[in-house]
Amino acid sequence: MGPAGTEIPRLGSRRPTIVIIQLRVNSTDSNAASPRSDNRVRRGNPGEVLVATFIAAVLLTALGWLLAGTLLKHVDVSPAELDAVRRAMATPRGNQVGPEPVERWLFILLSLAAPLCALAGLALAKTLGRCRCCNLKPAMQSVAALAAGMALFDTIFVKTALGYRLFPFQTKGSLFPVLPGTLENLVSVVASVAVLFAAVSFRGSQDSGGWLRLTPLSRSRRRVWGGCVALLLAALVFLPRGISIYSALDKGTGGTYALQLHFQACAFGLTQLCAGKALALVTPLYGGYAQMLLPLFRLTGLSVFKFALVMTTLFAVSGVSVVAVMVRFIRQPVVFVLGAMAILYYYALCYNWSPDPRAFDPYFQYWPVRVLFPAISIPLYLWVARRAEHALWLAMGVFCGAALCWNLESGIAVTGATLFAFIGETISRAVRRSDGVGGIRCRLTNVVMVVAGLTAVYFGFSFYLQWAARGVRPLHTTAEYQRLFYEFGYLMIPMPNGLHPWMAVMTTYLLALTLGMRSFFDGRHSPLARLSVFLSILGTGLFTYYQGRSHDTNFAAVAWPSIVLGYIFSDRLLRAIRAGVFAPGLRWLALPAVYLGCIAVLLLPRKAAVQAWRGIPRWRAALTSVPTHPSDSLCEQIDFIRAHMGSDRMCAIFTCHQAVHYAETGLRFQYNLPGVSELFFASDEKAVQTALDADPARHLFVDRPTASVLELWPVIARRYRVVAICPTGDIAYLEPK
Repeated sequence: MGPAGTEIPRLGSRRPTIVIIQLRVNSTDSNAASPRSDNRVRRGNPGEVLVATFIAAVLLTALGWLLAGTLLKHVDVSPAELDAVRRAMATPRGNQVGPEPVERWLFILLSLAAPLCALAGLALAKTLGRCRCCNLKPAMQSVAALAAGMALFDTIFVKTALGYRLFPFQTKGSLFPVLPGTLENLVSVVASVAVLFAAVSFRGSQDSGGWLRLTPLSRSRRRVWGGCVALLLAALVFLPRGISIYSALDKGTGGTYALQLHFQACAFGLTQLCAGKALALVTPLYGGYAQMLLPLFRLTGLSVFKFALVMTTLFAVSGVSVVAVMVRFIRQPVVFVLGAMAILYYYALCYNWSPDPRAFDPYFQYWPVRVLFPAISIPLYLWVARRAEHALWLAMGVFCGAALCWNLESGIAVTGATLFAFIGETISRAVRRSDGVGGIRCRLTNVVMVVAGLTAVYFGFSFYLQWAARGVRPLHTTAEYQRLFYEFGYLMIPMPNGLHPWMAVMTTYLLALTLGMRSFFDGRHSPLARLSVFLSILGTGLFTYYQGRSHDTNFAAVAWPSIVLGYIFSDRLLRAIRAGVFAPGLRWLALPAVYLGCIAVLLLPRKAAVQAWRGIPRWRAALTSVPTHPSDSLCEQIDFIRAHMGSDRMCAIFTCHQAVHYAETGLRFQYNLPGVSELFFASDEKAVQTALDADPARHLFVDRPTASVLELWPVIARRYRVVAICPTGDIAYLEPK
């Protein structure tokens, strides 16, 4: 059939799948458009959504300039308050305070204004679509699509030389070197162009294989392929993460970096929970995930290896959830393969935070703490959104409340995406009067159920933490830490103003939001429309992590929702072009996504081989309890602590591996203080000194670096005596005089 209406056959189904002009999506819900609309393809301008997205982007840019030059011009932290914070910070942390009030408020306000700008863009694009002069010919559409695709390509891959793990460009002296990028980039560009030509132009015979003919995959075949991808993803996630105390010294297999700063901040609270303390007394920096994992570790016991194994399992679960979403929506074999390779590379392998490429730092604070609930929420919301039972929406509210308790930042993103997507769909149904009064009342009741569920869980969890603390006030609250980082800009980095990949990511979210809202208000509440709206809000919420500390490594962590959207949209676009609904020149809009997949195909084998070569010795050491290094000081330190504790379970350990020592020995911290990695203020150091002086620890273990940073030597000289020195010479055991 011609451009006015074309059907794309789907294997395993007699009923054809209709591709709607203007990027409209076919609905499979009972609440979809009438059967008559399923048998026809609506006429219209195929670039309406793209034009609306462009208009919305222009409106947001103009609004940003206006806000930055007027309302936000004088928004800043007062110099007196900033100086007070810097003086209160421990040396040299005060020099790392850099507030970003204008950037923060600008991002928040523009995020809130994005739906309104998308609606304005849709209205204006529809008005322009009625003008004959705005109905572009296919040749002009091709030129416009090529320009747009190359602009995204230029923004993502040409103007930036990110020598880190997400975008494979090699820069001299880069912190995270990857394969030399010249040959790989050239091959990937050529392969991307070839794939786009073949995906649109190559027809093949009716008897040729599904791969060559690019026939859409059937549901059963997609599930088989998805299962293979999920197994491979799980293998890639587990392979390098056999972290234990027996592989902590050898940089080629573990690296001490994996068990120091980041591990300390993530695991210390859980070690004290397992020892019987209340979570509120150790001030959790990243949320209440430790309290939620406590029942599991009460059954299994806690060690470095068990902690890493549980966190790795949760990370794999989040990855499988992402793969399940792609399996549901992607049907073209070539797009499915490229998308799977991209997820395997950019999601499963690119998470090492260590500055030494030989070492390994899994950064549990993000993988899985900040991705578990967002990843699971995507298929969960798509499943619940098709149903009207109040109990299911109450369960969705409980899930959102659990996400807020697990980690506040990612929980806000999940909750915001759930409420916005469902309320937006409800408003569109009310405007079109498609459900009647009873249907709208039912949906409003479901909104109330979501709010009630998340409120009950979140506040109930908060009250439980306060009750468990028995009224004892901690040194700092989690809200104080959040204010330190987000308001006063501790360790924050401003966002780059020039061309940068973050612009392409936010453009993808704006396109998804525009597409989803257009479908909603046209009466098509399909799974793709719901996914587009949900992922656009979820991705924007997760993007705040990069907005605060705009490091390229953090950008690699927050970009995964845009990658999922990119491949789903590319699949729909190429299938529509092959069916004759869209002009062939629009294929270039898929260039960035295809390029990401091609470069992942080239880099994934080497990256996986390196991880296997370095990961297998870690697992061998963890399972056999044989250190990978002949003089593993960490094992000797733990044996030294156990030997001097005897049957006592209360002590004070101030070492670089504080969390490791507590996890392996099961001891309890004597004082109600945060871990050594959360002692940000000068008052914290004073509190440690006062505690050691006023209430001497019966068993005190210190190492030289930590004692020097916390200025403990005067207190130690006055109140303690050295009983023994660890054979490795790096830890001292002291008792009160």
